[in-house]
Amino acid sequence: MSEREGRVISLPVEGRPTELKVIHVHERPEAPPAPPPAQPKPWNPPVAGALAAVFGTAALFGKATLLLAPLAILFSLCALAMRQFSWAAIGMMTALAALATSIWFWTLLGAGWLATWVASYLI
Repeated sequence: MSEREGRVISLPVEGRPTELKVIHVHERPEAPPAPPPAQPKPWNPPVAGALAAVFGTAALFGKATLLLAPLAILFSLCALAMRQFSWAAIGMMTALAALATSIWFWTLLGAGWLATWVASYLI
């Protein structure tokens, strides 16, 4: 119980003095402590996607297309698995463009086709 309960108090209501009897006073509990701030998620850089894009671009403009384009395709597939879709798309497109414009890739592909064709007649 509060010491104010049961007392008569006078308050001006609409300009006239009015007497009111206090019948119950709610105790104000202390405010609960604020919850601790949520920890931010650690930054997870898109390493596989960035490597795919870098290797694809290097394969497109560099001299080591037969080495870098398959690496770019491999890292693009890893980036897709890690939900880094835009990086994976950039890496895959540049790697495929590098292979499509590579003379050595088409030479090796044709030589492999020729070898299987000749082997099918000899065996």
